Amino acid sequence: MSISSIASSAYTTQIMSYQKGTCAVKQTTATSNNTTSTGDSVTISEEAHQKRFTDTALNLLIRRDLSNEDIERFGNIIQEADSAESAKDFLKNLSPEDIDLVKRANKYAPTLNDSHIDTMSEEGARNMLVQPDNRAFVDLNDDGIVDHGVARTFVFPPPNAPESVKDAWDETLEALPKNERLLASTIFLTQQMSANLKVDDTGKVIGFYQAGEEGFKNIFSQQEDDWFGLFDDCDEYFDFSEKYAQDSSHSRQIQKNRAIVELFRSNLAGESTQATS
Repeated sequence: MSISSIASSAYTTQIMSYQKGTCAVKQTTATSNNTTSTGDSVTISEEAHQKRFTDTALNLLIRRDLSNEDIERFGNIIQEADSAESAKDFLKNLSPEDIDLVKRANKYAPTLNDSHIDTMSEEGARNMLVQPDNRAFVDLNDDGIVDHGVARTFVFPPPNAPESVKDAWDETLEALPKNERLLASTIFLTQQMSANLKVDDTGKVIGFYQAGEEGFKNIFSQQEDDWFGLFDDCDEYFDFSEKYAQDSSHSRQIQKNRAIVELFRSNLAGESTQATS
């Protein structure tokens, strides 16, 4: 058996083990409030099952080398953080072991000490204490950008988009080849950047308005109907781009992007029809 096959088998076994509610541990006799000992295994309690992760989050946590015990503890941390008034204070009060776990669960490189946490926004700290799943992130200031620790990231659809938009986008991605899914959202990143062009008095582009800066626009509405207007804006951008396409390859990419947006539009229209029927 190849190394890749062994790794894949171990990865699958760990997912199945966690989902079934048991995880193998060697010579461990201590139990926590959420587990009961049964010989050489620990059975996850019903309370712990209520903190089950999404498939997306679980897959990421396992790929980040978290053990079943780590995943269980991180679930407890998330639940405890939900009721915390300040995510920054909550992070500061975690034990060194839990801080290390939060770092690994988030694949976060910087040192998580008090001085570093002080440089985070409340949103950035809060997003360290949720499942690693785009649908779990928060955008507290509704700027369309997700603070994660001290980083600022583009998540699409953004957290405050309607659930129907997120569902329609998931459906759209499912229809795309896997190697095209990651870059599909750049269509909308381009729209966000275009809406935030900074020009001088002569009309020359001199930069971009940044999130938090006066003049910045978040084009991603919390209202479903506004998204159809965004699709129209995309069509206008594609029409303009085709006039200046540099070559046939560029033109084909524009057509591909247009087809993605049209599928997204159709899927969202379908979601809307189902919601009202």
